[in-house]
Amino acid sequence: MIASSIASYFLFACIARALSFVNVLLFARAMTPADFGIYAFFQASANLIVVFTTLNLPTPMTVVLARGGGKRLQLENAVLCLVFLGAVSLALIASVLCFYFAVPQMPFGSDVLVWFLVFSSMSSLQLLSGAALVARGERLNSAIAVFLSAVLLCVALTVARDLSLAQAMRLGALSVSLGASISFLMLLSGGLNYDARYVATSLLSFLRRDGRGILIFSVLSFGASLSFQFGLWFLQRQLLAHAGAMEGAIFALGNQFYNVMLFLPGIFGPLLLRRLSRQERESQQIQEVFRAGSVALVVSVLGVVTFIAAAPLILLLMPQKYQVGVDPLALGLLAGAIMFAKAPFSVFFQARVSAAVELFSSLAAAGILLAGASIPIVVSNAIDSLWMRAAAHFVLFLVMFSAFIFRWISLPQSAR
Repeated sequence: MIASSIASYFLFACIARALSFVNVLLFARAMTPADFGIYAFFQASANLIVVFTTLNLPTPMTVVLARGGGKRLQLENAVLCLVFLGAVSLALIASVLCFYFAVPQMPFGSDVLVWFLVFSSMSSLQLLSGAALVARGERLNSAIAVFLSAVLLCVALTVARDLSLAQAMRLGALSVSLGASISFLMLLSGGLNYDARYVATSLLSFLRRDGRGILIFSVLSFGASLSFQFGLWFLQRQLLAHAGAMEGAIFALGNQFYNVMLFLPGIFGPLLLRRLSRQERESQQIQEVFRAGSVALVVSVLGVVTFIAAAPLILLLMPQKYQVGVDPLALGLLAGAIMFAKAPFSVFFQARVSAAVELFSSLAAAGILLAGASIPIVVSNAIDSLWMRAAAHFVLFLVMFSAFIFRWISLPQSAR
């Protein structure tokens, strides 16, 4: 039964990711290169805002709920009731600030701002509610919500022609809103405690019992995610500001092949985290991670090699008006492959409720991205910017893998 549920979850998640990839190509087909480059930057801005407003709560939520306990539902209710509305409200505020102070100065209308607000806030809601569903064991419901959202957008884009920036933002926002609404309603159908006094009591009880370690972990993990995501966002922002929207569009197309590989950690990560969190012996966790890491490394290498071999056919999928070569697409895929290879080792430290390594590696990678984004020659074209991003991802992997090996070597011989 569990294997069937995981298989269904994997199937729906894969189809949803494939549709998301197709949707980006449809956006590129229906928009001018300049508008598509700007639209891609707004998406990157929304991703940064989501990391900021959700405070990286999906990870500790999964760890806590996977460990079970008699008050698991009460704890979940406390997190959900106190966080969800706050995250959506904070996303709205952050989106306005980003739109007026961080986006390169361009003639945008108020309708673009409105749909950007909807996109950012609903993305935050979808991420939190989807993570809560996975943490509850309702992984299939989480995948179905994303799947339906992707299907709606794919159908709309199939018939769309000559989209303006505002129209594209509206389609994206409505699609995310559908997925967020469905996943949130699924969450509500599982039952929530609406007694605010009981919610406060449950949260305070948790914080007194073992909340300090989870709180520290959450803060450090949040800092790691935010710093690295900010580095990626700033690199793309500088490219758009210095090289123009056309180079931004090429970067965005390469970024889609990055996402093709990056979605795999998003599928397997929560499942592996849940499995590791239920194992008490560190030696067992290390053995599990070695197996998962070996598979991830093989898949990453095969994915990059296969892509390069099939590049002439893949380039036929690209809209002709962009005329991109294989380099930006391959560099995007390479960065995603590195992140996939890193994922099992990152999950190991998450299961140990330790985020110090993740924070250090993210700060190192973010430093590389920020330094590169400050060099005019790097942000003068998409290819150099994509090389810089791949280098930052490699540093991220190297630090994480080295820390895992050191942890394994440090185990007593009898415990291995």
